[in-house]
Amino acid sequence: MSLTEISTRVAIVAALAVIALLVVVRRKPARNEDESPRDRVGGGTSEGWGVDEVVRPPVETLRRKALGTLGLGAIAIFGGIIVAIAVSLSISWIVTNFLNRL
Repeated sequence: MSLTEISTRVAIVAALAVIALLVVVRRKPARNEDESPRDRVGGGTSEGWGVDEVVRPPVETLRRKALGTLGLGAIAIFGGIIVAIAVSLSISWIVTNFLNRL
């Protein structure tokens, strides 16, 4: 068995693992309901509970959404880097162990 064949098989297994992960992560979409579950629990309105409505300017809302999006993007990139390092280290360990046994 040559190094090319081992690398090809390891790449195929890694690709199948990624495909399996994508299939498992697929989620069921939310159902479109007319009423909220919170409406059924208390039976009251927000006026009876003493909740004040806060009016925010649209600029603050856009800023908050932008910061939230940037934060989630940074978390996704950092998580991707960690996963890539873990996958590359595990693949190199597997290939090294297979080559030592030949």
